[in-house]
Amino acid sequence: MEKFSNWRDKGTGIAPFLPPPVPASSKVSVVLNVAWYSVKMVLLLPIMALVMVTGDKFWHRFIYRVLYGLREEIVVVGVKKREVVPWKHYPLRNNVYVCNSSSPWDVLLLGLIAEGPAMFLVPNAGTLYRMNADQYYSYALAGSLDAKLFGKEITSFNDCKGYVCFMFLEGTCSNGKSVLPFEITSKQLGEFLYGKDENDVPVKERINIFTVQLRLNSSIVTPLAIGRREFFLRSIIKGVKAKIKISHEPYSAKNLDSIRAKLMDDDKYKLVSKSLGIEAKRKFVSEFNKKHKL
Repeated sequence: MEKFSNWRDKGTGIAPFLPPPVPASSKVSVVLNVAWYSVKMVLLLPIMALVMVTGDKFWHRFIYRVLYGLREEIVVVGVKKREVVPWKHYPLRNNVYVCNSSSPWDVLLLGLIAEGPAMFLVPNAGTLYRMNADQYYSYALAGSLDAKLFGKEITSFNDCKGYVCFMFLEGTCSNGKSVLPFEITSKQLGEFLYGKDENDVPVKERINIFTVQLRLNSSIVTPLAIGRREFFLRSIIKGVKAKIKISHEPYSAKNLDSIRAKLMDDDKYKLVSKSLGIEAKRKFVSEFNKKHKL
């Protein structure tokens, strides 16, 4: 699509906001899949009730596998698969994990691996907004352009205590082919995490930042807004496939460029230009909608 070349990175050739093509499903396929989904929902009602009461993640994951064909591969960098212990190697309470963002499914998958209640933070113009899973899900479906419409402003990491803290620092969803520039500066993030001294400078750093890389099948990534019904149908018909890579290499707020590269397997040459951030996406969306008469 050459008409969108202004939003294609000149170095990598990646157009991070362009939605991947998803083949349309036939009416027969839609009807059959919805009918089968409904049958499975009825059969799963007792387990759903159990999950609502206990929050048991084993059964929660089981439900996703039955309803959406969830297939996930979880990798902990530096740890052999047979030696992975969730309570030790999965995301833990009172830690910060920076993640890439491409789909409403991001928060559902992160919730499954979080060793404790999860909190999701998204920056907008340097300010962080706190969301729960339902709020983030709606935010991603709506095009992920204005976090403050869906979340509540949060000014200190002290308000995250007791939670597994996941940060989507790109500030919006892309198509997953690269990692967008972060919508927060090192100084702003440092002040949030560590506080400030009397000279308005972040105090000594005490909190490590880790990364969680998410790679999903292209049919469920949402760089642009999508209807709830259409996204539901894609999820049940195309299924959900995810690779989740957890790294315990510690970073500080000063290392945002390194964190961004880590989310691309330390390959900085696959990162798009810093001009392709959320403001560029707003312009892309406007042009895309004109071309498609949305």
